[in-house]
Amino acid sequence: MDVLDSKLVSLLRQELRIILLIYHRNKNQHGATIWWKQLNMLKRNVSQVVVILERIVYKNIKNTKELIQLHYLLHRFLKLQVKKMYYDFNGIIALGQFVTLGVVLIGNLSRVFNVYFQVYHALSDDFERLGVRVRNKNQNQNERLIKETLEEELGEEIGEEILNATDLSTLPNDLPSKTGVEVKKLPVVSKKEKKSSKKKIKKRSKKSVIDDLFG
Repeated sequence: MDVLDSKLVSLLRQELRIILLIYHRNKNQHGATIWWKQLNMLKRNVSQVVVILERIVYKNIKNTKELIQLHYLLHRFLKLQVKKMYYDFNGIIALGQFVTLGVVLIGNLSRVFNVYFQVYHALSDDFERLGVRVRNKNQNQNERLIKETLEEELGEEIGEEILNATDLSTLPNDLPSKTGVEVKKLPVVSKKEKKSSKKKIKKRSKKSVIDDLFG
């Protein structure tokens, strides 16, 4: 059994901070959009998971009811929610108007997925003991297949850099290419628009992605 590392809780706290920033700064502008529902679900899920993990890691409290709830939150996210969230967040990029916002959301989702997967395995013995997770001889193979499939859904080019990043404020302005997020179905941009975009990027090169997003 893996040890539940306190670093995972710290990483998840950081991702929750980013989610809350995006949520509160964009609620008025994007609150009625299709993808906003997924962001709201992500916020609620991560908020609840952080609270439970903090009790387990820092207070060494493993409450049966909370462990069952934690399994439900992790399992539901990994099995069902992450795909829908990815499709909706990728739709923001496809529209072309708020590309940076979409890339940040996908990066955030990828890192949450990575942390959740590690937490799920670290607590696998507890989940089995409670009967909420049943292991069989093909369990490890099936779980690896699930992880590989979901990572492909999140973009084949995501890579370790975006999965392991802990602070978006350190990422450069050319985020899509640096993080390796695959941007699909973007509208064709004319040469004039490209030149204009390059000038704007140079002017803002000293600002972080978070600064660009949140003013």
